[in-house]
Amino acid sequence: MKKVVVSFCTESKPHLLDLTSKASRYQIPIAGRYRIIDWIISAAFNVEAERIILFEKFFPQELHEFLENYFIIGKLPDIKILPRSEGTIFRDFYNVVKNELADVFIIYNGDNPASAEFRKAIQLYEEQKVAAGVFRVFFGETSSEVFKVLIASKNILLHFLENLIKNSENAPVPFESLCNAMINEGMPEMKIQGYYKSLSSVMDYFQCNMDFIRYPKYFNNLYDSNPLGSYFTNGGTAKIARGSYVKNSLCAENVNIEGHVENSILFPDVVINRGAVVKDSIILANNIVGKKATLIRVVMDEATDSKASPHPNIGSGAEIGRNTINTMNSLFKEALFGGVTFVGKDCFIPRNLKIGSACYIKPQTDGNVFGKVDRVFDGQTV
Repeated sequence: MKKVVVSFCTESKPHLLDLTSKASRYQIPIAGRYRIIDWIISAAFNVEAERIILFEKFFPQELHEFLENYFIIGKLPDIKILPRSEGTIFRDFYNVVKNELADVFIIYNGDNPASAEFRKAIQLYEEQKVAAGVFRVFFGETSSEVFKVLIASKNILLHFLENLIKNSENAPVPFESLCNAMINEGMPEMKIQGYYKSLSSVMDYFQCNMDFIRYPKYFNNLYDSNPLGSYFTNGGTAKIARGSYVKNSLCAENVNIEGHVENSILFPDVVINRGAVVKDSIILANNIVGKKATLIRVVMDEATDSKASPHPNIGSGAEIGRNTINTMNSLFKEALFGGVTFVGKDCFIPRNLKIGSACYIKPQTDGNVFGKVDRVFDGQTV
């Protein structure tokens, strides 16, 4: 039985600042080592799918270029990117399904972090001997549904897509329309366990990463039989110096810690120098935190230029963020709230500079921009 995994895309542009300003949501980095695309590849591996179809609304070309240079351990499934066109999604999908040689399609909204018991779903689908099934995914012990997975044969999927083309081509949420159409026609509904986080703001992104620390058992099967390696992965192990302190954190390859790290996620090649303190923060690849600097409730984007320089891009004694959840950014209220500060890609933070909570430091901001300023107040944008 040949299978295809299909990811529908989010219809509205998220408030994720630099994380999606020039890249697809599928490229968003998650949990120290991965991208959202890894979750979809994991699903494809776990159901033994031969192909992945990705709908992408905003950056299809950028996603294509990214995947061309993508590194993974093992054979990467064939991936097809479908640009999401307004008013033609069901017609476009119908044409793709019609030309596919697959027997079964596993469909869900995959451009958000989404993990489920996909193997169990396939098993239930086969045991029930049905043409299609809608799987309601629940997280942990809660009674809340977090997302849906649709499994359907080629013929039944084409049938429903034909009807949707006639009646609902401009549906605001296409995947939900497809699921509801099948439920209304009496297709069986089943329950499985999983995780899903809709990323609509930097705060959502922050909370999603922290979920990997809070609920590790729910992610243990994410890469259970087919470990993945994104382009982040470049070998090496994390180094934790004598006298440093690390608690309740995820540290990726080539991280070097000489300071204090707590309840945080460090991506590859991050350096935490002696006396520095990092708490409740997400530090993306290649950032170098100087001596006695402090970061609290911070999301720090990649430092792509740091590999060329051994000097910290977070200056010694700098203070970024603080332990509060009651502030929001004055200009980007829908993106930055809950006291989380976002520092953009390739920023240089001068020594001893103090940056408050819910601040936004735009990409490539350096000492020349800050000038003689020694403090950025809560909620400000630089």
